[in-house]
Amino acid sequence: MNKELGPYRLLRRIAYGGMGEVYLAELKRDGGFSKTLALKTLLPSLSRHQDLAQRFEQEAACAAVLNHPNIVQVFDHGKAGDISYLTMEFVEGPSLDEVILAMRSESFPSDVVAEIAVQLCRALGHAHERTDLQGHPVGIIHGDVSPSNILLSRDGTVKLADFGLSRIAVDREADGTISGKLSYMSPEQANAQALTPASDIYSLGLVLFELFSGKRAFPQSGSPSQRLERIRKGLHQNLREASEGKIDNGICQIVHKALETNPELRFHTAAQLSRQLTQEIKPCGPELLAEFVSAHSSQDEVSAAAIPEPTQVAQAPLGEQTDTSPQIGKHWLVAMIFLIATGWSAGFGWWIFHTPTHAKPKPPARTMPKAPENLEVKTIVQGGEQDQGKDFPTNTKKEPDHEKGTFHRIFHSSTHTGRKNNDRKKNIAEKTNTTTSSAVQSKHDTCMVIDLPLSTVASLDHVPIGTRKAHIKTRTAHLLKLRPRDKKHPEILIRLQPASGANTWKMTVNSDPWMKITLNRRPFGQTPRTGLLIPATGGRLELAKKDLLMRLVFNPVLDGHK
Repeated sequence: MNKELGPYRLLRRIAYGGMGEVYLAELKRDGGFSKTLALKTLLPSLSRHQDLAQRFEQEAACAAVLNHPNIVQVFDHGKAGDISYLTMEFVEGPSLDEVILAMRSESFPSDVVAEIAVQLCRALGHAHERTDLQGHPVGIIHGDVSPSNILLSRDGTVKLADFGLSRIAVDREADGTISGKLSYMSPEQANAQALTPASDIYSLGLVLFELFSGKRAFPQSGSPSQRLERIRKGLHQNLREASEGKIDNGICQIVHKALETNPELRFHTAAQLSRQLTQEIKPCGPELLAEFVSAHSSQDEVSAAAIPEPTQVAQAPLGEQTDTSPQIGKHWLVAMIFLIATGWSAGFGWWIFHTPTHAKPKPPARTMPKAPENLEVKTIVQGGEQDQGKDFPTNTKKEPDHEKGTFHRIFHSSTHTGRKNNDRKKNIAEKTNTTTSSAVQSKHDTCMVIDLPLSTVASLDHVPIGTRKAHIKTRTAHLLKLRPRDKKHPEILIRLQPASGANTWKMTVNSDPWMKITLNRRPFGQTPRTGLLIPATGGRLELAKKDLLMRLVFNPVLDGHK
C-alpha cells in the first residue's frame, strides 16, 4: 500500500470497522521534515449521511480545542474526494479493552488501576474545565468513556480517544437519541437526557468497577431493553461481592459514589474522584504501568488494534531500508560468468549421456523387488482408540499385551505382488504412524467441542463434519471451514491455534464478504481479524451482517473428560 490521501502518504491499515478505517500515515515537507501519525477516515458511503458526517466533524472540532498529554491530540481535518479524514497522534500500544481480554476476567492490581484512574481523571478534568482564549467555559463532555477508547502507551501514558459522541457542556439540550455503549452508559444517557460532566464520571466508575473485580457492573444477560431498564434504575452489582471480598471497603465506597443513580450525589469533579482514590491506594507510576502493559499485550499491537493484513510498505523501519541497485551493477560480471558456465555444463552433459535416436532402447530396469508371498504386517497402535485403523481394508483383531496393559492391532494383509501393493503398504505405514503420534497427548491438554451453525456445511482440516458439533481432540493448529448451503450466506474460515496461555486458543477469522465480529458479547470490528483469544472457560463467536447472524459456541474440555 503506497496510497496518497491529500498531503499524507498511507503506510498501512492498523484498524477498521463498519464506519471507517485507521491508517498509519506519514506527512512529509521540504527540508527533510517528516511526521508519523494516525489517519482516521469515514467510509465514502457514510459521508452522504448528514448525521454521521456531522459526528465525524464534531470529533475533530471538539478534540482540536483540547491539548493535554492524556488526550489523543487531533492535528488536522479535511476531505479528499469523497473521503473525509482527520489526523491524530499515533499511540503505540494496546487499548484497555485488549488488555482486559488478555487478563481473562482477572482483576487488575490495585496500584495499576489507581494509576490508570488518575491519568483518566486528568484528561476528563481538562475536557470538562476547558475555556477559550477569552476565558469563557467551553467544557467538553466525552460521552463514551469505555475501555475501547482508552489507549495504553508503552511508555506508561494513558490516552483518552474518540470524542465522536462529545458534547459542549454549555449546550444542555438533549437531542432525544441514545448514544454510547450499553455496558458503560450512565442512567441519564439511557434516558436520552442532556449530559453533564457527572455522566463521564459515572462511565469512569463502571470502568474502575471492571478493573477492580474483573467483571462488568451490570449483568450482560437479557435483551437490550431489559439492560437499558437496569441502567436507568442503577441496578448494578456490589463491588465487594463481585470481587469476592478482595477490595477494601474504602475503595468500594469510592466506586459506588461514582455510580450513584442521582448525578447530584456523585463526585462533582474528576479531580475530587482522583484525590479520594489516591488516599486509599498509591498509584504505581508510569514506569510500572509500562511494564504491566508490555507483560499483558503483544509487541505487534499498535494504536489499540492488531494489524489485520500483511503490508507491502514499511516492513522494516524506514531508516533501515537501503537501495540495492548499486549492488546489482557491481556483481553483473559474476552473474554473467555463472550463467555461461551453467549453460556450457548442461550442454556438455546432454552430449555425453544423450542416446542416439537410431540406437536400440535398453529394457527398463526392475527397481522394485518382488514381494514375498504370504507377507504378514504387524502394526502397533497405542491407546486402543476404536476410530484408529478404520482406513485399513484388512481384517483386524485385538490381542492383550500383559506387559504394557495396552492392545495391539494385528493387520493381516493379503498376498502382495507388484509395485502397486508395495506402495499401498507404505501409505498404510505412514498413515498409521501419523495417527499414532497425533493420538499421544498429555492428559492435561485442552480439547474443544464447537457448536456449529445449522445453515452451513462444515469441515475440519478439510474433512467433512456430519454432525452439528466439531470435536477437536488434539491441541494443535486446525482449520475449520463453514461452507454456505446457499449463496446468501458467506463462506467462513476459522484458523485455531493453541495460545501461549494455559488452556487458551488463538483464533483467526475470515469471511467473504466481510461480517461484523462479536466474541463473548464484545465487538471486535469485522473480518478478517487475527489474534482473537478463546479463554479456558470457552466462548461464543457471533458473525453478523444486516439481518444475518451466525453463532459458534466453543466449549473447551480436558482430555480426560471427553
